[in-house]
Amino acid sequence: LAKLIRETDGKRLEEQQIGQILTPVLEGLRQMHAERMMHRDIKPGNILISDEGLGMVADFGLAKFHERASRQATMTAGVGTLKYMAPEIEDGRYSATIDVWSFGMVLLDAAGVKITKALRNQADVDAALAQIPSSYSQSFKDVVVAALTINSGDVMRPSALELLKMPFFLPLFAALPDV
Repeated sequence: LAKLIRETDGKRLEEQQIGQILTPVLEGLRQMHAERMMHRDIKPGNILISDEGLGMVADFGLAKFHERASRQATMTAGVGTLKYMAPEIEDGRYSATIDVWSFGMVLLDAAGVKITKALRNQADVDAALAQIPSSYSQSFKDVVVAALTINSGDVMRPSALELLKMPFFLPLFAALPDV
């Protein structure tokens, strides 16, 4: 995916292409999280594209298992690629939804949004969201907003499964071939 984004020369991928490539990636994250695994380094360079144009998660070098009971794990802070890291990683206590945050950052990259630093607060997130081209559907924007939710109090980032059930991904998810 990183190569495809580079080849667009700063332009964005078409929304349909983003959905085709990234729906199977999100399903892969859902399956990993169901098995209590966090990837911890989701980024365009770790997403491969098949000859059929479907994305696949790669490079599990930083992946870790976590306890299902707490849904959170205390892990080493500073893992992954800074630009794609969820804010809570700095605290060292986080859940599998850090992969959902990183996935949201990948969506921004694919939409041609240029992010030069890690997003650490709501103002950073809002500035990035404002750069999503107006030609993108509201359902696409809703997924990005959900994926880039900053966990605080009662507000929690959705799971990969919850993103798959959103209007942008749901028809694509339903059409995925059984593996």
